[in-house]
Amino acid sequence: MFASIPPLDLAVIAAGLALLPLSAAALAYAVAADANARGRRGLEWGVGTFLFPIPVGPLYAARLLGRPPARTRPRSRRERAAGSVGVGGLVALAVAAAATPPDPLSVATVAVPLTAGFAALAYVLLYGSGPGRRRERVRGESG
Repeated sequence: MFASIPPLDLAVIAAGLALLPLSAAALAYAVAADANARGRRGLEWGVGTFLFPIPVGPLYAARLLGRPPARTRPRSRRERAAGSVGVGGLVALAVAAAATPPDPLSVATVAVPLTAGFAALAYVLLYGSGPGRRRERVRGESG
């Protein structure tokens, strides 16, 4: 069966198939680290996000609206990168699945390159600073 598929196509399909668990793992790490820094149950939030990234990730984000508990430490570079890759990868998969025919090669061909663009956009939207952005509260920090 796989003998008739060109090797480059197999590589693209493999990259596309790896995108979902890698994106879910990255998002789960970022959610767990954030929950731990806020004194919440990081392990439970992380496992829930990995197993069910679409409902649990937005649910966690919704809990942060308004006035979330202060963090005990600022976000690390790793946490910001993981959150960006997680959100960007899942959005790229959703866009690719909606915009292409329902075969794995088409979805993977579009989703893999879109991930880089959506991850960069997610970083700017989630963690960038600018006018109108409120500063994140960190416990013990003055200001």
